[in-house]
Amino acid sequence: MKQRAYIFAILGLSLVCIGLGVALYLNSNTLSSHAGQLENVYQKSFYELIDNVNAMEVEISKMLVSNDIDSQKASIQNVKQDSADAQSCLSYLPINSSLVYQASKFINQLNGYCLSILRENPQSLSNEQMSTWGDIYDCIANLKYELNQVSLKISQGYSIIDNLDRDSEIDSFSQNFNGLTGSSIEYPSMIYDGPFSDGLLNQEIKGLEDKSYTEQEAREYVAKIFDNYDIKDIEYNKKTSGKFTTYNYSVKTSKQTYFVQITEKGKFLLNISASSSNGDKKADEDDAIGIAEDFAQKVGLKDMNCVWKATSNNITYVNLAPVIGGVIYYPDLIKVKVDLANGDIIGWEASNYAYNHTEDRPSANFEKTENEITSNLSSKISANSIKKCLIPLEYGGESYAYEICGKHNNFTYYLYFDAVSGKQIKVMRVIQTTDGELLL
Repeated sequence: MKQRAYIFAILGLSLVCIGLGVALYLNSNTLSSHAGQLENVYQKSFYELIDNVNAMEVEISKMLVSNDIDSQKASIQNVKQDSADAQSCLSYLPINSSLVYQASKFINQLNGYCLSILRENPQSLSNEQMSTWGDIYDCIANLKYELNQVSLKISQGYSIIDNLDRDSEIDSFSQNFNGLTGSSIEYPSMIYDGPFSDGLLNQEIKGLEDKSYTEQEAREYVAKIFDNYDIKDIEYNKKTSGKFTTYNYSVKTSKQTYFVQITEKGKFLLNISASSSNGDKKADEDDAIGIAEDFAQKVGLKDMNCVWKATSNNITYVNLAPVIGGVIYYPDLIKVKVDLANGDIIGWEASNYAYNHTEDRPSANFEKTENEITSNLSSKISANSIKKCLIPLEYGGESYAYEICGKHNNFTYYLYFDAVSGKQIKVMRVIQTTDGELLL
């Protein structure tokens, strides 16, 4: 009996070991499969990014040698679409944000610049516009070169996922994009999609709670944010480090997939990116503004109001800023995209808010009266409105100011005057369209 019991014990132990081995093997295969799928997603996004940049380089080069405005407009339309697609692809890649910030900003502004020209519908492009397109071409050509250097490495077997290091401030994969920042590429100035939408980013991050959250806590926050979006799955796509350390997620709903970034510090919604749908319009611009403001309230941001909006191709772009005591706080601007076909948020960019928001600002001080400001206004400007605001200054800091919107020669201008000295700080000219305003 003892011998039989011993044999059974050995057999039982062997079966347990075999079972554990099988479980470990299957788990290893599952992890390997998941890593392979993620690698495929990253490589697909990267190659699509290169395709978009290559296509833009070709279209702009054709436009520069053409004198036919219809042909030029067709190229600008293609560049507009390619720049939107490139921005989406870039957001899906696990690259340190500090290395692609300038490139991302440039691509975003290029999209706005194309939109402004198409809306203006000129009979010909001015010499100044053609000069700007020449600068844009040089920048795109340099971007193409830098990205194709990385593409060559990937084609030779380089793995993106194997070169992501959570413990490194700038991982090995991100280091491939050093050429996109610094002085290696000169990014031209183009167009800004609303007052101070490209506001100065402080070196110090002020707008995040000084507390770190776990990945599980961030995941639960994502589920709360999208609780009415019919979530099917939330997939964690690792953590990236840079100016902001973020938890990255792919949120799959019944409609599509969203790329979402939540900061580790402060558990703050930094970014949402998704594609627009192709359905018929079910919401209008006013609905979109309400959707954007309600969404900001849902993620815990108070007093956020629409301060600029524009609509194009069934998408309304809404800029939100805190409005407190009648004062607009432009440094804390958040950009939101709303799909009018279904009323969903498909874009959210809140880096300005994360950098700049603080409760410790000096109290609003408007020593000059509105009458004193308008009395010194040029006689060429007919003022339509005057508002109180806080604006970022070009070389750092912030200033309380009066914002005057006025017209001259059928152009609309925004002029900003220091609230204490009354001195003019900044002037912006806008392109007025039936859909909204774009600032040059």
